[in-house]
Amino acid sequence: MTVLLYLWTAWQESPDKPWSLPKLGKRTDLPMSTLRRTLSRLQGAGLVELRMSEDDERTTAALSSAGIEFSTQLFRPE
Repeated sequence: MTVLLYLWTAWQESPDKPWSLPKLGKRTDLPMSTLRRTLSRLQGAGLVELRMSEDDERTTAALSSAGIEFSTQLFRPE
């Protein structure tokens, strides 16, 4: 839930700029292995998109459109 909340916050701050995994790891205070496992599960559920940069092979994470919709309902119920 923490990872999803931070990705939702990141999307609100800058929708076009995904977060790097090190940045997300620092914010969530999770070990990288736990973070990657969590992101893989969220990606499998269709809530998160992981992208690897062709330039430097860094991986970034962002909410998918389904993740945005789900997180908005979860964290900002109307």
